[in-house]
Amino acid sequence: MGDNALVFLDIDGVCHPATHAGGDAASDMLFVDGSMRLLVAVATAVTPPAAVVLTSTWRKSPGLAARAHAALKRYGLRVAGATDVLGGAGVAVRQAEICHYLRNFPATCFVVLDDLPLAATPSRGLWGHGAFATLGDHCVRPAPASGLQPSDATQAQAILRHRRWTGENFDVET
Repeated sequence: MGDNALVFLDIDGVCHPATHAGGDAASDMLFVDGSMRLLVAVATAVTPPAAVVLTSTWRKSPGLAARAHAALKRYGLRVAGATDVLGGAGVAVRQAEICHYLRNFPATCFVVLDDLPLAATPSRGLWGHGAFATLGDHCVRPAPASGLQPSDATQAQAILRHRRWTGENFDVET
């Protein structure tokens, strides 16, 4: 099922612990090996392995984005790109950025790894409506204080293996 599988990835609170949901990491705790190995296990749960799409605020800074790309590459992960920056901050904006990416680059399956409560938050945008009604079912929320843990990875692997996403259908039946 991995034909075009994606992992939408937040960095702080997933690849390493963060001070709080959506918060920054301590500089001495970046890209924790255990969390990164679990991320590899998630990406390789499907064949071919899922590519990473950065959703983190790290993508907004060339220096931080380069650091993230280098860390992901060290672990053998392929980066497909990053979501566009649509302006603003918070859960609704992150949701809109993911919807925008999926509209432009459809996926057969995907998982969202983010320490923000993306699944539980209703949005007035595309998230949770129409073709995007089930996006919350593709979210895994690690605890920010610990980053990605084995139970999170198991849940993410199951999503990639078993939740096919058909995307939007613009065909009009007559």
